[in-house]
Amino acid sequence: MQTIGVRELHTHTAEVLRQVREDGIEYVITAEGAPVARLVPIAREVVQTGILEETSETADTALQAYERLVQELRQNWPEGVTTQAIMDEIRGE
Repeated sequence: MQTIGVRELHTHTAEVLRQVREDGIEYVITAEGAPVARLVPIAREVVQTGILEETSETADTALQAYERLVQELRQNWPEGVTTQAIMDEIRGE
């Protein structure tokens, strides 16, 4: 796995993506010398079988469920009670 700084990635994005796509090269992206992300190729089988699309659909479904939960919590949240107070109570503080 190769390492590339964020500035170098910015300068050579097209070439780096070509290497990832065509040669299967993986990169660790660094900022100020510290690793922050990985750039890895998506397997052709994933793209061809639509697994990536299914994953996106699953993520969308999960996000919608999360948003419904947030709305329910907002509607039922006791007035005048902060999340900090609840956390303190849970911790026994």
